[in-house]
Amino acid sequence: MPDIILASKTYDPAGYLELDLDSDREGIAARERRTTVTPTLDGGVVAEDVGMSHGDRRWTLKARLSATEAVTLKHLHDAYAQLNITTKEGIFTCAPQRLSFAGSLAQLQLLVISKDA
Repeated sequence: MPDIILASKTYDPAGYLELDLDSDREGIAARERRTTVTPTLDGGVVAEDVGMSHGDRRWTLKARLSATEAVTLKHLHDAYAQLNITTKEGIFTCAPQRLSFAGSLAQLQLLVISKDA
């Protein structure tokens, strides 16, 4: 199974791309809690933890792509406001934010909206 699958949310024969990435290096599994630490007048701190939300996650995928894969990735980025992203952790709805290329190296920034499964 590939590390990442990007797919359109509606049927599109050209809207599917599999990428083999190092998920740990890409930070796909990284997550943070919504925690605030506030200093108090007595020199201590008060910590407030309001949990974790997948919507706080931001991913930057970097991959070397063939010309055909680059066309598919450009299509997914330009045509869809939301994509289904499948990882080893589950299925996510993400909003593609920024896509850039340096030769065959593509960099795609995704904003995670929700974890669906």
